[in-house]
Amino acid sequence: MSGTLRDTSDRRSPHLKPVMIHVMGYEDLLAAPQGLRPIEGVLVIGRREEGRRDGGMWLDDKRVSSRHVEVEKKAAGVFITDLGSSNGTIVNGKPINGLTRLTDGDLIEVGRTLLCYRELPEGEVPANGWSWGGGRTFNAELGQLGNQLDRMAKSAEPVLLLGETGAGKEIAARRVHELSGRTGPMVSIDCGAMPETLFESTLFGHEKGAFTGATEPRVGDIARAHKGTLFLDEVGNLPLATQAKLLRVLETRSVRPVGGREPVEIDVRWVAATNASLSDEQSFRSDLRFRLAGFVARLPPLRRRREDLGLLIGALLKEAGVKKASLTRSAASRLLTHPLPGNVRQLRQVLRAAAFLATDGELTIDLDSLDEMEDLGSQAPAEDENTPLPVTPVKNLADSIPAARMSAPERSVLEAALTAAQGRVSAAARALNTSPRQLYRWLEREGLDPDAFRKLR
Repeated sequence: MSGTLRDTSDRRSPHLKPVMIHVMGYEDLLAAPQGLRPIEGVLVIGRREEGRRDGGMWLDDKRVSSRHVEVEKKAAGVFITDLGSSNGTIVNGKPINGLTRLTDGDLIEVGRTLLCYRELPEGEVPANGWSWGGGRTFNAELGQLGNQLDRMAKSAEPVLLLGETGAGKEIAARRVHELSGRTGPMVSIDCGAMPETLFESTLFGHEKGAFTGATEPRVGDIARAHKGTLFLDEVGNLPLATQAKLLRVLETRSVRPVGGREPVEIDVRWVAATNASLSDEQSFRSDLRFRLAGFVARLPPLRRRREDLGLLIGALLKEAGVKKASLTRSAASRLLTHPLPGNVRQLRQVLRAAAFLATDGELTIDLDSLDEMEDLGSQAPAEDENTPLPVTPVKNLADSIPAARMSAPERSVLEAALTAAQGRVSAAARALNTSPRQLYRWLEREGLDPDAFRKLR
């Protein structure tokens, strides 16, 4: 495997705290990871043995040597050295030889165990990670975002969640609701799955006889969320006419059913989510965007938090009823380098498909069982597929990349494509005459993050 979770410069900030994260063991995917271990001097990593009590990281892995590697924090950075192990040490898919400097996000394989090196902001580093979605996360960015959402939950401020399909926006919305202390229900509306003709009746309700087919009065979802939380998922799909009426509801704190004469006062906590840009005035009103964006939270995609793969895989396999599971080395390589455009939702589908093929609850995930992931990876995230670009593509950009060329184009060409596409990977891939999957590989190699090219939502 190649590439890291995040590109860094050679200058390491003295305010960053280096940690080693035990992600997972390939031989037992249901075993709980050890978690985060701060690197304060020298950290020795090796095989767990009876009576061993010193402060190293000791692994239940028969392919790991007794003292396998040494990780040392020095003034110039953090370095890893193989201690003459039997099976060697692999960093980002390449065997190391001698003293090797680590950078944030490096993936390290010892035996059949995956580790991840991270540089975290100064502060407390919880050994078991941070609370997230009824479970845990080892990703500091997501953990800190969760802490911010916890504090915001107790306020009345609206929350706007940004993130790719499957990144956990509904989990974040439910977290806000559960900690808000509000006594009403959380009502979720999928704006991306509703016919345009039903928006107003669904949101605002209607009176009997308000239109053809309205044989009974209906309480709208906004009114049903009174004293609770209204979650508008994929809010960017709201028709403009409905946006104007929704803005009025936010301003007056009252809702009038279709066909009704008197408005009904409401007390609702607003949480909205989108995987698409809300910056195009022709498709989304800026005044509504400003009202919904009291606190803006951007959820990192799974490819930027691969240290959570062990936690997620274990939880998803248990959810599918798998009793024992392992991962082949070739499958691990594909999993750790795949762009995972569908994020946790995609990972769940792949693992569930493999679980159905398992016998007696025992699963060995091999290369073939991940073919479905490769097929899914050829599709762009939903934000790229369904949202029209509010920009003019760069002319003749594809001319600089011959169709038959498989090596990465110049960094400046990649940056130009991402800038023109406002960070939308599938649109940039079309401009470069390549697939989104290949473009993700090029971006990983160059350390380019598509999110950095997106305008503020």
